[in-house]
Amino acid sequence: MALVVKPSAVIKALWFSVGTGAAYAAYLKLHKDLWTGAKQVAQAHGTLPPQQPQQQPERLFGPAARATLAAQWNGLVDDTLGRLAQELGKRGI
Repeated sequence: MALVVKPSAVIKALWFSVGTGAAYAAYLKLHKDLWTGAKQVAQAHGTLPPQQPQQQPERLFGPAARATLAAQWNGLVDDTLGRLAQELGKRGI
């Protein structure tokens, strides 16, 4: 059983995509213009709030946690592959 797609359905889908894209572009342009205008009005009247200091993103793991995780990882790798490494070393590989 083959899937048959009518040409009219393809054309409708194409124009739907074009319309959706145009509407989204218009929304983004309007949104940018609105906020730019609000900023200009606030600057003109001196009511712009003070700039917030930029904060550095917080690291997920600090240096101590990373060192602990690295030691645990290396221990697990040694436990898992240690005998293999010894055998390969004995054979000179």
